[in-house]
Amino acid sequence: MSHAEPAKVTPSSPLASANAAGAVEMRVPARPRLSLDAIPGLDLLGIGGRRSGGDAGLLLVYSLWDHGNDTPKGRTVSTGTRLTPTSYAILGLLAVRPWSSYELTRQMDRGLGRFWPRAVSKLYEEPKKLVAQGLATAANPPPATRRRTVYTITAAGRACLATWMAQPAQNPVLESEQLLRIFFAENGTKTDLLTVIASMRTWAADQRTVNATIARSYLNNEAAFPERLVHTMLVGRFLADFEDMVTNWTEWADTIVSKWPSDIADAKADRHTLGYLAHRDHRT
Repeated sequence: MSHAEPAKVTPSSPLASANAAGAVEMRVPARPRLSLDAIPGLDLLGIGGRRSGGDAGLLLVYSLWDHGNDTPKGRTVSTGTRLTPTSYAILGLLAVRPWSSYELTRQMDRGLGRFWPRAVSKLYEEPKKLVAQGLATAANPPPATRRRTVYTITAAGRACLATWMAQPAQNPVLESEQLLRIFFAENGTKTDLLTVIASMRTWAADQRTVNATIARSYLNNEAAFPERLVHTMLVGRFLADFEDMVTNWTEWADTIVSKWPSDIADAKADRHTLGYLAHRDHRT
């Protein structure tokens, strides 16, 4: 398959295989994830900062390709030669400007970490894979210097990236350890539940500070790559609206749970909220 052509499902394609009878069998790709964890500070692209550790933050999950080969931060990433969304993320960064492996991993962690987190320690093979497929070149520094190898996108790499951009993207799903704990709240105490809700409110407030700081850097002409603002602002507004939604929900949830009895097993469901949820599909 040419890198400049859309993916085709054939018996030799990674998306299909032939069974013993010779029929082509589709293999449905599983789902990698992306996160909205707190990111204090700014990055080189002006769209994020250093991502904080931990798994308790909210995750907004997008799925494409193989979950086993392209996984969230803290797990392994792509293996072999097949391009994954993370491969294309690296390619997209190279389309901005040439980077060393260190700079690329820094950008992946700080710039894309709010919505596409990946284990930094696992990212160093991605540029090499792109070079092997002719999608990037590597300029090796002289052995006596301490300079790093710098990767540059090729014409074939730009064509491959454009082809990927034109392909359908998978829908997002939500993943949150905090919501998981709330779902099973009957196994804890009222205090436990209110604490989890408060932690979500704190997360949203931290994220709001990050987004505001980034926006001010553009207003003050301090952000790197200001020419990309027209695109990155779309992502920034999405993240800001998501943070506001979490804040509004935590205020509502705190009000509801605070009125529950100490033994939350005796709490009663709010019928007004149930009615709202039951008729949302009829709202205009």
